[in-house]
Amino acid sequence: MKKCNELANPTSCLNRAADTEWLFVLLGRDWTSPSTVRHWIEQRIQGGKNKREDKQITEAEQWIMTVGEDILRVLNPRRITLAERCVAGNQSVAETEEFQQLQYAVYSILSAMYPRINQVDQLAAVEKRLNGR
Repeated sequence: MKKCNELANPTSCLNRAADTEWLFVLLGRDWTSPSTVRHWIEQRIQGGKNKREDKQITEAEQWIMTVGEDILRVLNPRRITLAERCVAGNQSVAETEEFQQLQYAVYSILSAMYPRINQVDQLAAVEKRLNGR
């Protein structure tokens, strides 16, 4: 959800919130946001507030994919450069630390984008989507 779309849509979650209701905003440039939204999805499902196929959940999953790809497009070139410097033995201590942070960020994003599925109902839902049913 882009800010301009949320503000323009009178039925958006943002616009439906009461004026006195607490909100928490995640920015798309924050590399922790995909894993935060993934956690929110799992909590909603486990708590019985949503089913995996609910529109709210599928939109959140699409948001994770879109935002994750955007962030990876920004982080990955620097991560690759630092990896190449490491292999060549030309990496400073600061660059090594930066590389480790970027590695953690990238794996966190990928984990949110492609979570491990170990529940039968989740596997069935994935199989259903893959088979187009």
